[in-house]
Amino acid sequence: MEATAMEEIIFCEENHTYTSESRQYRGITGILNKYLFPDKYRDIPEAILEKAKQRGTTCHNQMEMWINGMPYDIQNDEVVKMQKLLDGRIFTHSELLVSDYKNFATKIDAVEESNEGIILWDWKTTSILDKEYLSWQLSICAYFYELNFDKKVTQLMAGYITEKEVDIVPIVRIDDEHVIALLDAAAKNEEFFMNPLKSDILSQEAVLNKIYEIEQIIVDCEKRVKEAKLKGEELRAGLLNQMIEKGLKRIETDRMLLTVKEPYERETLDSKKVKELAPDVYENCKKTTKIKESLLVKIK
Repeated sequence: MEATAMEEIIFCEENHTYTSESRQYRGITGILNKYLFPDKYRDIPEAILEKAKQRGTTCHNQMEMWINGMPYDIQNDEVVKMQKLLDGRIFTHSELLVSDYKNFATKIDAVEESNEGIILWDWKTTSILDKEYLSWQLSICAYFYELNFDKKVTQLMAGYITEKEVDIVPIVRIDDEHVIALLDAAAKNEEFFMNPLKSDILSQEAVLNKIYEIEQIIVDCEKRVKEAKLKGEELRAGLLNQMIEKGLKRIETDRMLLTVKEPYERETLDSKKVKELAPDVYENCKKTTKIKESLLVKIK
């Protein structure tokens, strides 16, 4: 897909359309929702979506004015936190319109010029940061940006802005060949598009991110289990000694039944030795039990 001559495209905020003198361009959100994320907002009530949309618009406007050197007198606390995280970065554009100048157009929330090159940003205010969606969205933006400005995009970033969390998150860029394939399918109004990345980098990254999210919880739980086991063993040993000293064999409470078991010898079969000395007997007597998959956790 090659860029044609650039023409002025006007974005209408009210109905979210992109129009030039010669044609109307389609936005990216509709493409992503149709071909890759059709159920993204299916179970979310309309009232909640509208409230989230209004909050998102407010945060975007405050970030745009801050980048343009005209910050609001009153800003959301989480927006101020994001601005502090970004302090010192050089942003050259905010709400930059880019297009293939054939069929599609979109806006980039912010463009940064760094020593490493061009960085494209998107501000997200959703309760959960959908990195897979962002990968497609920002990769399309990067493809259009490079068509329009003949500059290499070196990194994609998300500015995650919520009341509970403010963070800067790197986003994986999808190869241009996949981006072009998606745009071509949308341009031809094809019915379906097969996502080529479902089982590759993005899914692996999702697993890693989930591990990072629950890592501390697992560590804390394993530590508490170990401590509880040691404490339980100490209490059992203490109770056993006291019952033996008092000559008690059995104590019953509302919640427990304590019984002193007499010492005994237990015989076991050395299966490894049987296999060496009598392999036929071992084969005839062995029992196979299927064990389902499990996770071995070792705390460092």
